[in-house]
Amino acid sequence: MSKQQYGLLPNPFWLISQQLSYLMPWYDPVDEANTEDALHYLNHSAAAQRAIGKVA
Repeated sequence: MSKQQYGLLPNPFWLISQQLSYLMPWYDPVDEANTEDALHYLNHSAAAQRAIGKVA
């Protein structure tokens, strides 16, 4: 059986539909998360710290 039959891969049409809003003229990237939030997460997340330990 393929991975799609097990439901591990999303439907390609669903993937495309998730990206359409980013292509619209009224999309405003200001509404996205900022760099400070991302850095705070990376510095305080246990999962991020474990990942850093694996690649270091």
